[in-house]
Amino acid sequence: TTLTVSIRQAQLQAQDREVAFEKLKQDRERCLEESEKLREGLSAFRSVANAENSRLKDEIKAIASQLDNVNADRDEKVEEVVRLQQEISEIMRSIQDRERQCEKLSQ
Repeated sequence: TTLTVSIRQAQLQAQDREVAFEKLKQDRERCLEESEKLREGLSAFRSVANAENSRLKDEIKAIASQLDNVNADRDEKVEEVVRLQQEISEIMRSIQDRERQCEKLSQ
């Protein structure tokens, strides 16, 4: 009677605990599977990110090399302009000298 009711309650509680325990085991297994999928996804993401980083580094190196070439070309052109300006100055002096000589001769 009372003992039977107590035993029955204990049995029901034990069954509830078993059900809860099984649910926890299933939840744990599901979490482990999801965790593994996340690890795989993260690994794939890292691989893609590393490849992209490597590609971008190569692109940056190529751009830096092009910039170096452009700067070198610019420096050469600046040197050429300076040289040409000096030549023009020398020609102008020569012209002025000849003009003076012509003036002296015409006097």
